[in-house]
Amino acid sequence: MQDFIISEATKIFCKGIKRYAAEGKKEEHEVSLMLYLKSEETEGYKVCYNNQPVKEVSLKDILNVKFDLKGYTMFVPPHIIGFLNGFENELSSKQVDVCVYLDKEDDEKCRFFLFNAGKFVKEVYLTELIKV
Repeated sequence: MQDFIISEATKIFCKGIKRYAAEGKKEEHEVSLMLYLKSEETEGYKVCYNNQPVKEVSLKDILNVKFDLKGYTMFVPPHIIGFLNGFENELSSKQVDVCVYLDKEDDEKCRFFLFNAGKFVKEVYLTELIKV
C-alpha cells in the first residue's frame, strides 16, 4: 500500500509541476509546489516560481480535476497534515513547509525539501513521510 501511495503522490506532484510550468511559461526546474499548514488541521498548497510563492491552489487544482473520483482529496491531506505537524514539533516552529521539485535527472521523480522560516533544513523522503 505504501508503495502505491508513494507512486501516485509522485505522479500527481510531477504532473502538477509540469502543468504549472507550462501555464506560467517557466522552465520546469523553476517551478515547485509548497505544502504548508494553514492550521493544525488544514493543509495548504502554493505554486512557486524560483522559490517564491505566486498563487495558492487546492489539491484538486494540482490534480487538475473538478471532481475527485479517485478520492485523493480525502486520502492525501491527512498524511500531509501529519508529517507537517511532526516537523513543526521536531523543529519547535510554526513556520515549516515542504517544497516539492522535479528531480533534475529524472522528471518522472520528485524531491521533497523541508524548510523552516524559509531556510533549508534537509531533504525528506516520501518513504519516511507516508505512514500506512
